[in-house]
Amino acid sequence: MVYISRHVSILYFNLKFIDIYSYHSSQVTVLLGNGNGTFGMPINFSIEYLLDSSQMVAIDTDQDHILDLAIIDGKNNYITFILGNGDGSFREGTRIRGCYSYLHMISVGDFNDDMIMDIALLCYADGYVSIYLGDGDGSFPTKIRLYTENDQPMTIAIGDFNGDNHSDVAISHTITRTMGVFIGYGNGSFEKQKKSFSGGGYNANYMIFSDFNADGKQDMIVSYEVRNFFKVFLGHGDGTFSEKARFSFGLSGISGEVTKDFNRDGYLDIATVINSPYSVVIFFGDGDGQFQNYTISFKEDSHRTYSISAGDFNDDGYEDIIITHSNSYSFDIFLNTGQCNFNTNISIP
Repeated sequence: MVYISRHVSILYFNLKFIDIYSYHSSQVTVLLGNGNGTFGMPINFSIEYLLDSSQMVAIDTDQDHILDLAIIDGKNNYITFILGNGDGSFREGTRIRGCYSYLHMISVGDFNDDMIMDIALLCYADGYVSIYLGDGDGSFPTKIRLYTENDQPMTIAIGDFNGDNHSDVAISHTITRTMGVFIGYGNGSFEKQKKSFSGGGYNANYMIFSDFNADGKQDMIVSYEVRNFFKVFLGHGDGTFSEKARFSFGLSGISGEVTKDFNRDGYLDIATVINSPYSVVIFFGDGDGQFQNYTISFKEDSHRTYSISAGDFNDDGYEDIIITHSNSYSFDIFLNTGQCNFNTNISIP
């Protein structure tokens, strides 16, 4: 049986067409794309000592131009690396201790400008972010901590928030329900955290950064735990943000969101997946931080939606959508017809 996890992402593992990778418990599954919306047989890789995989990101740890995977083991608070062979298969890499307790989230960036990817680990219960600088040989010997001032970090995102071409770190907090930014100097060190805006009294569960009003500055989309709306914050180019607008949808909170230009008008759009009613809601951007929504409804069965991603699965130049389900090991692909319609559905398995 193919175990497709609630978590799914897309990458170029065979350097040709978009592929899908997923994980469930101690197993990673890769499906190599054929370039026409179909996929080959699954390639499975088991990790015996991985007890509870809660998140996975792709990163080239050893500078061989082949993507590897970094996987959170939530029960042991370790990061497990598996190294890509370039054909969708993997071999075991190293493991590092991420946090003392509750390793919650991982993100990737180049924090010391050496063209080698580093990792940032969000240590929820410990109250800090751990930065591990990569050496380019698959190891991460240098560790830096960013403390959140007696708060608990909930989500993390990486971007250049002040326009100096260095990677910065943004986090949300659960105790004060605020957002904060650590401005990076480009040498592995950071300014003291800036808490420049509020989470609006709610815990943020997703943060996406991009330029939504075409002014060359990083803006932010924030969605909130068990709330049926997200907010747009426009960046000032100095690591601070101001609220621009709020957009509502459905009856329940967001299970996931992704940013792409789905209608190819040159402006970024936002696709969200919600559980009540079962649907994907696309907010088409107008280039000024405002959005118009469009809903893709699908069969309301027992498969609760969990996550969403996007990519051009059939090589036609339009971004398609993939969603996963939390109570069945399967996912659905909606092919973009190019007319703001997603009326072709592919279910796997």
